[in-house]
This record gives sequence, structure tokens and C-alpha cells, in this order.
Amino acid sequence: MVALFAGCSSSTEDELVTLQNDMKDNIGEPLADIEEEFDQKSGEVDSGELTPDDFVTYYDEEVQPAIDEMRQYIDDYDEPTTEDAKEYYTVLTDGLNLALDMLDKFAELMTVLVDESASEDDIFEIGSDIDEILEELNQKDEEIQTLREELEEEYDIEFEDFDLE
Repeated sequence: MVALFAGCSSSTEDELVTLQNDMKDNIGEPLADIEEEFDQKSGEVDSGELTPDDFVTYYDEEVQPAIDEMRQYIDDYDEPTTEDAKEYYTVLTDGLNLALDMLDKFAELMTVLVDESASEDDIFEIGSDIDEILEELNQKDEEIQTLREELEEEYDIEFEDFDLE
């Protein structure tokens, strides 16, 4: 008796392009849209068009569920099988999680800024957290860009680009 086991394994190139496109379509672009709307809503709070309570409701009902959904997408994503794709997956998802952390911290800052009982220390602490995450995000973005360029050259592929910030 002879048994044949045919495995469908993706090439590194296919895994890299699929990973990039999946993360761009399901995390990068939606995150950019949320950040844009978030900035708009923040401006509306500053101008008085939106009450602080309405902003908190907006965040709780629209932004936080979207962030949770994106984190779940990353958590549920099937890790690539080839070494280079695994490395890129790790670096890219670390960066995307940092971008989501940043959005969470900005929302926390907005919530504290509109809370009249918040102290200057509370605001300063969150500001410090944001600075720390931003520094990590910038370093991770550089790491992603460097690795992306190396992989594009090595495998003669071109990624559809998106920004973490």
C-alpha cells in the first residue's frame, strides 16, 4: 500500500504578500479610518460641537469595539509557515498592536481631559505613557520598513504599503 501525502504549502512570497494585504485591509486601513474619525470627534469636543459625555459614548460604542475586533483578528490570524514570513508576521503584528495601544491611550487621555475631577498628575502620567508608546511605535515602524525592504528585494515582491502612525 502506498500513501501519498500532498501538502499545500505556500511559498514565502505568497505568504508575505498575503500577510501584508490581509493586515493592510483588515487592520491598517480600518485603523486609519478610526484615527481620522477620532481626531475629528476630538476637535468637535474642543469646539463644543460634541459634549465630553457624547465623546466617551462614541469611544465606548464605536472605537473600543473596533479596536477589540482588530486585536481579535490579529490573535486569530494563522501564523505563516515559512521562516521569513514568520519573522515579518511577528514584527508587523507587534507594530499593529502598538498602534492599537496608542489609540487606546489617546482615548484615555481624551477621557481624562474631559473629566473635571482628573488631576494634572493623571494627565501627565497618560501623556508619559503616550510618549513611551510613540517611541516604541517609531522604532517598530523603522524595523518593519527595514525588514519590508529586505524582503521585497530578496523575493522580488512589492508590498502594498500602509502606515502604523
